[in-house]
Amino acid sequence: MPEGEIRTLAIERIGAQGDGIALTDAGPVFVPFTVAGDVVRARLGAAKGERREAALVAVETPGPSRAVPPCRHFGICGGCTLQHLGGPAYADWKRARVVDALAQRGLADTPVEPAILVPAGARRRLRFSFRARPPAAGFYARASHRIVDLAECPLALPPLVHLLAALRTHGAALLDGAARGEAAATATETGIDCVLRIPGPLDRARREACARFADAADLARLSWQAPLVG
Repeated sequence: MPEGEIRTLAIERIGAQGDGIALTDAGPVFVPFTVAGDVVRARLGAAKGERREAALVAVETPGPSRAVPPCRHFGICGGCTLQHLGGPAYADWKRARVVDALAQRGLADTPVEPAILVPAGARRRLRFSFRARPPAAGFYARASHRIVDLAECPLALPPLVHLLAALRTHGAALLDGAARGEAAATATETGIDCVLRIPGPLDRARREACARFADAADLARLSWQAPLVG
């Protein structure tokens, strides 16, 4: 199967990383954003040992567990990989990951309860990346260091999503010439606890920028952490 060829593939199951797996005479092909039962057209990538990845071109016949992703950024943003998988099938897949891990360690008889799914709009901890020029805040794109500027995140609590606007507005002052930074945010009972991770000194100008950012984002607490070097 030459690289770049477009093939029609039948997806058998979803792998450990969330990619659909098609079984072919040349070995398994991993196709992101597919579900078991899908028949798809996919462009083959380069072989990497026994593994070959492919890019989804079109879904010709959807599998029974395929669902409409709730987020406009799905497929571009790398924060989620399985929004196209319906809730019951997603819960089964999550449980199967635990069952398989236990079986590989000789614990196949261990009872595993059904997975309990967190409802949309309830996630309380996120780690955003942000840059100053052009202003952007969000998650990295799939297999990339390009920041996807998020307008929404249906999985997160609204106060965490609102933090994105403050990062875009105050990002230039916070970064002070650095290429990009990270903000780890947790929604607590008293408000958002945010940890900024940005290279460079925490001098007076940056302290003032932090104060303006904390006020604009209505933070309960703001901490600074320099990135690890080496």
